[in-house]
Amino acid sequence: MGARGIAGVVFDMDGVLVESERAWHDIHKGVLADYGYELDDASYRELYGASDEVENVVLGRIMGVSPEVAGRRKREYVMRNPIDYAAIVMPGAPEALNSLKARGLRLALASSSLAPDVNAMLDQTGLRDRFDAVVTGSDCERAKPDPAIYLEACARLGARPVDLLAVDDSAYGVEAAARAGMRVVHFARDEAGAPHDPSAVELTCSDFAELESEIEALLR
Repeated sequence: MGARGIAGVVFDMDGVLVESERAWHDIHKGVLADYGYELDDASYRELYGASDEVENVVLGRIMGVSPEVAGRRKREYVMRNPIDYAAIVMPGAPEALNSLKARGLRLALASSSLAPDVNAMLDQTGLRDRFDAVVTGSDCERAKPDPAIYLEACARLGARPVDLLAVDDSAYGVEAAARAGMRVVHFARDEAGAPHDPSAVELTCSDFAELESEIEALLR
């Protein structure tokens, strides 16, 4: 175990490992535009870091259709406009993951995104072998802000939540990690991801160079 009780780091995916929040924002806008609707700022904040289920509810509300219909429209749009994850890897992410593993830390990925999206990201970016455990929204009945996904990641790493850092960029994710009893790093990339409770955050950073520096300081 590292200094100060740090056994490992658990990463969110969208907005942390890959700059996909912008891609999803474009997808949400595109789906709505296809049916003559626009995405307002309040709905954008609601969609930021949201699970597939919440996305469908929000998009369905805007379009005046059921979440099931909204989900089908979204899937059809994504099939026509797939995300190129290899092109949007967060700068410094692969190097930081390598460095943290070299430090002896165990790493996990914990995302509310469904397994096909997570696997596409891991395969396209070549990051799969960096992680000792991967948990997706397909593995848990309840998505963030419920702590289930983070708790499952802790269990698969064989570590207590209090001994792990969670790195997440969204309010949903910060709340989930805090509720799981983890130490929380807010990866601040967009104002829409500002945590509802700032006191739940131990560290804040905006890029991987800063994140790696903060973690290095904790390990000294």
